[in-house]
Amino acid sequence: MSDENVLLTQSILIRGLTKKQYNVLVDISLKLNYLRNCAVEKTPFVKSTDRKHFKKINFKPIINKVKEEFKMEYSFLQAQLANTTIKKHVESFNGYIELKNKKIDGKYNQKVNPPKKHENYRLHNIIIPKESVTSSKKKLEEGFIELPLSREYKKVLESKNCRPRIKIPENIRDKKIIQVEIIPINNGKMFKANFTYEAEKKPLDLDKDKIMGIDPGVNNFATIVTTEGPPCIVDGRKLKNQIYFKCKKTAHYQSILNKQGRKTSNRIRKINQKFKNIQDNFLNQTVNFIIKKCKQQDVGTIVLGYNNNFQHKTNLGKKQNQIFSHIAFKQFKQKLETRCQIHEIDLIIQEESYTSQSSFLDEDILPEYQEKKDAENKGDKKKKDKKKKDKKKEDKVKYEFKGNRVQRGLYETQNGKIINADVNAAANIIRKCKHRFNFELLCKWVQTTPSKIKL
Repeated sequence: MSDENVLLTQSILIRGLTKKQYNVLVDISLKLNYLRNCAVEKTPFVKSTDRKHFKKINFKPIINKVKEEFKMEYSFLQAQLANTTIKKHVESFNGYIELKNKKIDGKYNQKVNPPKKHENYRLHNIIIPKESVTSSKKKLEEGFIELPLSREYKKVLESKNCRPRIKIPENIRDKKIIQVEIIPINNGKMFKANFTYEAEKKPLDLDKDKIMGIDPGVNNFATIVTTEGPPCIVDGRKLKNQIYFKCKKTAHYQSILNKQGRKTSNRIRKINQKFKNIQDNFLNQTVNFIIKKCKQQDVGTIVLGYNNNFQHKTNLGKKQNQIFSHIAFKQFKQKLETRCQIHEIDLIIQEESYTSQSSFLDEDILPEYQEKKDAENKGDKKKKDKKKKDKKKEDKVKYEFKGNRVQRGLYETQNGKIINADVNAAANIIRKCKHRFNFELLCKWVQTTPSKIKL
């Protein structure tokens, strides 16, 4: 892929399948799941020469082992589909090995689990690689892709009409399709197809010295501050209400299922899928609004406040934690990264600790979050046990700031000026990234009242 192009993905629901075509999709998904479980069995843990770390493995020996021991299952699947599934497993296993080695060296603190076997009835994603997609140019010109099948499987089919066909969206038929991934939803109640294709970049030639800061939140989903105009806030209460409604409905139906000894139902799956669609639409609208604002104000640099694993470490109370953990901030970041890549807008991901406590107008300190170091005698187990029991005490370094929050949503500076707290945080995110910007001009806009945007 050239530098002028970018990889994009478009999702569609697969419709118009006959009963026989649907059954073939389900059967192939089950066979791929079985093959993936076979690959999990044959994946070894290999120690490196220092006998401390683990080695990454190559996918070719795993494919050969699966071919030898599960020859019949492998022959019923098209070779490229089977090999791609095994490659994906090996990639995830090597990712686990990488994190495991980091944890051994003390560079990673989170829990690490190896890839495990799936349940036998679980459906696996069907990944159609580029070679299989472009194998039939006539079918591509007609606007559909046929599911690749092996010779052995074709003999079992009653007729050619049983072979599933997936329509290509009209807007990408002239694009170069790299991969098609068929994903079962609700364990096969329906299927969706993700088309990965090459698209040309659409550079906007915006001014890189003009900058925008974004502070993500819950009620105020995205507080936007720029050096070129008044701040604005994307209202997140609509999404928050949808999360509350979804959790309430799910809890009600789950309590009924628990009495029946069941784990889930079609109704709960539909509620979850509907919420995913609503949230995805909201994130797309927010990203579109941000890019549109960049065009209007000729802003070529965006600074997004984002901390890794910040959704798991916050303690806002039981109800707020539930809502906060459901918001897909990572997905929002990924969507914004993709759009910035298309339009060649510089995106800086900035760690945002203490940005809401520090005073922007007073040019206050902006430290990074640091936990206090353990006592020098780390072998003292009694001290460690006390730390574990005392959950209420926060073991972090304390700083003194020039300003403070006087009310919810309002921040008072050292001189007694009252400004919006989220606007202050968004401006501090810009200041913390140490990118060149007009400080006096931004101070002017920070002191104005932000407008509320409802999408």
